[in-house]
Amino acid sequence: MWKKEDKKILNTFIKRVSIIIAIKIIIIFFFFLQAEKKIWNSSVEIVQQPQFCFNWNCIDLEIAKTPEEKEIGLMFREKMDENKGMVFIFDWPWKHGMRMRNTLIPLDIIRITTGYKVVDMVSATPCYEETCPIYRPKIDNLRAIEVNSGIANKLKLKTGDVIELNI
Repeated sequence: MWKKEDKKILNTFIKRVSIIIAIKIIIIFFFFLQAEKKIWNSSVEIVQQPQFCFNWNCIDLEIAKTPEEKEIGLMFREKMDENKGMVFIFDWPWKHGMRMRNTLIPLDIIRITTGYKVVDMVSATPCYEETCPIYRPKIDNLRAIEVNSGIANKLKLKTGDVIELNI
C-alpha cells in the first residue's frame, strides 16, 4: 500500500500538474479569444466581381466611373469574351449619348434608370470615321451597359425589364 509520504508527494504532484494544465488552458483560451477579435475587427474587404444579371444569366462587368474611363470605354478592343461587358456610371439622370468611334466590335447598349429598369436598348456598329453617330436614348438614364452585340437578344431582354446590377 501507499505510505503516507508517498500519498503526499503524489497529491502535490497531481495539484502541480493540474495547475499547469489549467494555466495552459487559460492561455490557449485567451489566445483564441484575441485571434477571434482580430478576425471580427479586421478590415478585410471581400471584393465581388461587378455583374449584370437577367434570367439567371450573368455578365461580368468592368466599371467606367471617371470621365477618362467613360471617354475610352471599349475603344480599340479587337474582341471581348461573351460573358464580359462594361457599365458606365453617370452622376445624374440624363439622356447620355454614346458613340462608337474607334470601337472595333459591335455592341448592345443597354440603358437603365432607377430601380434597374431597362429604358432603352440599341445595337451599335463600329465606326471608323472621324464623325460617328451619337446613340442617344429618348429617356433619361443613370447607367449604361455595353455588351457584345446579340447578348440582349440572347437573354430575351426588352425595354421595361428589371435587371440585377451588382457594382
